[in-house]
Amino acid sequence: MENRSKKTKKMVYNGFIMAIIIIMSLVPFLGFIQVPPIAVTLVHIPVIIGAILLGFNSALLFSLTFGLSSLFVALTRGSTPLDVLFTNPMISVVPRVIFGVAIIVIYNLVKKTSLKDGVKIGITAFLSSFFHSIIVITALFIALGINDPTGVGSNLLTGILAALFTVNVTL
Repeated sequence: MENRSKKTKKMVYNGFIMAIIIIMSLVPFLGFIQVPPIAVTLVHIPVIIGAILLGFNSALLFSLTFGLSSLFVALTRGSTPLDVLFTNPMISVVPRVIFGVAIIVIYNLVKKTSLKDGVKIGITAFLSSFFHSIIVITALFIALGINDPTGVGSNLLTGILAALFTVNVTL
């Protein structure tokens, strides 16, 4: 009977965190802060917290929810010029699922250190946020076909994406 209770409790926690992710995504200026021409995301925060607390399977569930919510927002809201790029699941969903896996990998590596638990979680959150920005920006570069090694043909777009990266990493 106790095993069933643990499963029920985990299912409730998963549903609760998924609801937070969906609400943050759908309420304007809560999870996706519109700063034209970009939208800065805060939705990755409950994904990180939930992944650390509930483990790998939950991390996949939360990151998939994040990706699908991002796709839905891009398809329905379209508030910023870059939203059109996030209508592609290879930009909005796939990097977010990889992000969920990365959280667990990073946390498992940091967990092996002799640091205090709060510091381990802080390091994991920072590195995970950094990785999230890198993987989404990389997906944007790939989707836009930016492969000019000289950077001559894509200086403006590169500058915009670099600014986007900087804002996302610092939040």
